[in-house]
Amino acid sequence: MIICDLCGEARDCLQKEIEGKEYLLRDKLRSHLAKQRDLMSGQMKDPTQFHYQGISDFILREGQFFEPRLVPSRSEYLEIGHCYKNAFWTALQEGFVYVEGYAFLAFHDLPMLHAWNLDSEGLVVDRTWNPHGRVYFGVVFPLSVIPRKRRTQYAVLDDWAHGYPILKKAWDREAARKEAADELRSLRATE
Repeated sequence: MIICDLCGEARDCLQKEIEGKEYLLRDKLRSHLAKQRDLMSGQMKDPTQFHYQGISDFILREGQFFEPRLVPSRSEYLEIGHCYKNAFWTALQEGFVYVEGYAFLAFHDLPMLHAWNLDSEGLVVDRTWNPHGRVYFGVVFPLSVIPRKRRTQYAVLDDWAHGYPILKKAWDREAARKEAADELRSLRATE
């Protein structure tokens, strides 16, 4: 049994191949992000205005792993290359939680910035990648944090257009989870 990071409930872990490749991919992802963080160290124009040393540092310090699942049969896959928009609209339409972070595609071992959703059981629902990724490592974001303008959603993590605001101050993980859970309850109540 593990304690779910999203809901706080004890449940059986769905980690398959824990001694095999998926476990190794988790280590590879952490190592990749640590190298990125170290490369960024000293490269920021004004590091005093940032709490985190880049996106990789934020994810390493605030992120967690999530288990993938098949897309529910009532849902269809959306346009590839638009994961932020897909995850945002899925959160609104399906009442799922919004997450950004890094993930491995099913067919190669290169981690990519990505956005996906979590269902009510805390499992990944990825309506962009078919087949879904193998490893997901990210941060739950309430919808109120997602930058929007004229029906366009921007990435929370890679929001260069607005100066990376998420990296400027310490992230309150518990407050964000609570707000995301409250949004989820609110969305479901209106169904």
